Amino acid sequence: MRGYRFVFCDSAGLRESDDKVEQMGIELAKERVGWADLVLLVADATDENRPWEKVLPLLQRQARRIWLVINKIDLNPNSIGNIVCDSRICAQNFYLSAKTKDGFAALQDALVEELKGRIPESNDESTIVVNERHRDCLAKAEGALERAVSGLKNSTPLEVVAEDIRSALRSLEELVGKTYTEDILGRIFSRFCIGK
Repeated sequence: MRGYRFVFCDSAGLRESDDKVEQMGIELAKERVGWADLVLLVADATDENRPWEKVLPLLQRQARRIWLVINKIDLNPNSIGNIVCDSRICAQNFYLSAKTKDGFAALQDALVEELKGRIPESNDESTIVVNERHRDCLAKAEGALERAVSGLKNSTPLEVVAEDIRSALRSLEELVGKTYTEDILGRIFSRFCIGK
């Protein structure tokens, strides 16, 4: 979303159930709450019983961060600002309609800002390159991407630009361990004693 990678997990609703299969889904949902960076608690603007309020105590105990997302505002516009989750429990409240897409942009903006807040700035001193191999991979990727950008500006044939982009991708894959070369294996074995 907007250049950032998100992993969304749609879970079963958290409620009491006698159905064995549904119980398994509910248990899995409870487990996922614990490892999620952010829980989007989706509520129905037309449901006057507000069943989502019964789920809050469980979420408070397990979730790192909660946002309340009120859906179906097209069917109940009065819910906007009237159905709210206390700021001591939910960091934010959002109002949207899955049908009309009203309110989606605000939620997307907030998700992107939330993620940006977790990523160190490029000039942050805590951002370091662990070793020479990592530095080398990043330098190769940067050089290849600069050549690709320059090639596009100077109308270089697209085949040449594509090769520069592939070269950058190979360097990044090498960095994260997706690919490896004999040279990398040689460097690893020269630094570590690996027994049989």
